[in-house]
Amino acid sequence: MSCQGSSIKRLLKKVFAFTRRGALFFLLSAMILVIGALRMELAAILWGSAFTLLGLYSLLANRIMQAVLRRFFERAPDPVDFTLSASGVFPRSPATAELTAEIPRHRAPGIKIRFEILLHWQGREPLRLSTDLRGGRNRHLFEFTPAYRGCYQSREACIVVSDLLGFTRFPIELSLAEQLRVYPAVQPEAAKKPRSFEGGREENRGRRQRRSQELLEVRKYFPGDDIRKIHWKVYAHTSQLFLRIGEETPPPESRFLVILDSAPTTAVAQRIKADYLDVLVEVCAATILDVLARGYQVFFATCDSPQPRQLALEKKMQLLAELAGVRWNDRYALELPRRLPQRIILFSSPGSKNLARMFSDLQKRAAEVRLFFPDLPVPVEQPQRSWMRKLVLRPAGEQGATVVQLAREEIQNYQTALDRDAAQWSLNSRWKVVR
Repeated sequence: MSCQGSSIKRLLKKVFAFTRRGALFFLLSAMILVIGALRMELAAILWGSAFTLLGLYSLLANRIMQAVLRRFFERAPDPVDFTLSASGVFPRSPATAELTAEIPRHRAPGIKIRFEILLHWQGREPLRLSTDLRGGRNRHLFEFTPAYRGCYQSREACIVVSDLLGFTRFPIELSLAEQLRVYPAVQPEAAKKPRSFEGGREENRGRRQRRSQELLEVRKYFPGDDIRKIHWKVYAHTSQLFLRIGEETPPPESRFLVILDSAPTTAVAQRIKADYLDVLVEVCAATILDVLARGYQVFFATCDSPQPRQLALEKKMQLLAELAGVRWNDRYALELPRRLPQRIILFSSPGSKNLARMFSDLQKRAAEVRLFFPDLPVPVEQPQRSWMRKLVLRPAGEQGATVVQLAREEIQNYQTALDRDAAQWSLNSRWKVVR
């Protein structure tokens, strides 16, 4: 019965494309007309007739433009093209999107056509992009600023037909599957530019490479190289500066396994779960990039991935793209290899049900484990603005940041779960909980 009622409601909404304002205006106009006819008042009849005709014209013009647009879209190949930045952006960084749309040149007077698209991500306010379309070929460049990490997706967009007074509104849905990746906030410049280890640049001391005194080869001197390694005998014969290059001794094997546990927890208040997950992912990403920059081998896995995989500094943007899509997930499919790295870094939340199973697997292997719990992301209190100031002063396309104030009970609940897990998982001398 509910399905039949909902289908009837959709049919009525499709036929009578009135908004709430338009429906109220039309009913009041009809009431004024009826009252004027009953009382034989000429002014009420004239005003009621004018208002009623205005509402009927808005509805009829909207229906005509719907038919014209549908027929135009059936004939025109790909009338609307919307593309987002494929490379992804960082939070609070400007992003762009390009729209190309072909619209009929003639339209009913008082009717406007608008393009709207929503980009959704779990736990966040959707990114809304919209612009008015004129007759003919339209090309518009959107500039907006996403505030939070995530893979914002949209399966459809809308061409909205409405009147200038806002009495009618009818969306024509278009199939547009688009996605925007917003990476974790880990300093965009450092993440995009790989470090260089050429002569005269900063030395990567984390690799701990040693060279033997036996001369095997030489290379040209670069400004900034150590002058103590200049091969003066070669210089005496060639009049060019060369450096002695000795045999590389492999550094001691030092491998890290980083595990990200994104299982939901009841210790974190529902209002800040999205912010808490962002902090967890950002700390994990920053740690991985820092360890990779020091020259160590890093293996990475999430609890829902079957096997850890080795990371490389050259593919760090792929790692950030993967971390952009991390969401709360209680699935556990991780199978730890028999030979574990010397050090394991685990990022999780207090109260996660995956910790018991994970530490049960780690207990069978001799490995040094560091368990990290992030702090509660309680933003600084900001003065509240009225809805009118938010509407007028907020830039178009900007994703608003929410201000959350936690109650004392919510903070105490998290602290209790944190102390309980810290005491439970710190029993082994090789396991350490970092808060």
